[in-house]
Amino acid sequence: MKYTVKYFYENFPEWKRKKDSVLVRYFFRPISFVFASLFASLGFTANGVSMFSTFVAFLASAMFVIPNHICHIVGACLVAVWMILDCVDGNIARSVKKQAFGEFVDSCSSYCLIASLFICVGIAAYNSGGVLFSAGDVTIVIIGALASIADPLSRLLYQKYLSCAKTYENDTNTAQTEKGKLRKLQDRIDKEIGLNGIFIPGIIVCAIFNWLDIFAIVYCCYYVGELLVSLFYFNYKTIKYNKSHQIEENK
Repeated sequence: MKYTVKYFYENFPEWKRKKDSVLVRYFFRPISFVFASLFASLGFTANGVSMFSTFVAFLASAMFVIPNHICHIVGACLVAVWMILDCVDGNIARSVKKQAFGEFVDSCSSYCLIASLFICVGIAAYNSGGVLFSAGDVTIVIIGALASIADPLSRLLYQKYLSCAKTYENDTNTAQTEKGKLRKLQDRIDKEIGLNGIFIPGIIVCAIFNWLDIFAIVYCCYYVGELLVSLFYFNYKTIKYNKSHQIEENK
């Protein structure tokens, strides 16, 4: 079977289109249909594309470590390539063949990008200087490292909470309930501000104009704030759960 651009366009579900960010919906997704046609015709599986995108993620991050302005711009553009691939694997999974552990492999790619990118951006700002930090100021490296740590850590807390909720509630619907309450709003914000949203044009512009310190600071504040909210919320839910069950036991 020949997988054309039209094939992927016509088989793209409406529910997914509504979930995409504005930038992905009108820019990256249409481009991804072209690349999905190419990769599928070459015999790539959805997981294969995800694994390739992980390589692109590390390559993009590595470009920022090189003390060269052009390399930083190339690294930023590779982040855009990563986003196209992130759409491609989903296109293939939905329209060609879904594979086991697809969501896991896809998540690995995005986690690897965030975990490596910001510390490398901090190193780039350390080498080249920026708007607020001069070259050689190690503070911006620390800020980049905090951003790299905060987002994966908040996601880890979320997954661990769901795991514990299933254990203590003995109800698989608990996870879905919590996802509806907390993640729905967070996912929407992430889609417009995070990797699927203004993140990519932001890093490209900042790489071009040598504003990478500003980029690192903004997303450090965003991801650390997200982590603190997660810490507060899940600990609050834990305390609330224990209090309610203690009252029930005392009755």
